[in-house]
Amino acid sequence: MLIIYLGSDYNLIKEYVKQENELDASAIIVAHQGVYQLNDIIDQYAKRPNIKVYALKRDLEASGLLSSFENLSSIKIIDFDEFVTLSTQHVPSVTIQ
Repeated sequence: MLIIYLGSDYNLIKEYVKQENELDASAIIVAHQGVYQLNDIIDQYAKRPNIKVYALKRDLEASGLLSSFENLSSIKIIDFDEFVTLSTQHVPSVTIQ
């Protein structure tokens, strides 16, 4: 499942991800105001092998947070074109605002 998190309460993501011991993969793309909660999302989900965490580069740049996250191996920073490609390849998807 592809989860696009735009920002409000990152705890809402829990409703959509599988339990840690389940094999179904999920991807969380953090965008817009969600980048301000990226540390919490990384702490909660990035260590789980069935979940990949991504963040939009343009939103990290706009928030001034890019330098804080660009060297972390626990997330992948993607450009907008990659975001469009990922979001059109995955079904089903959920957008949390």
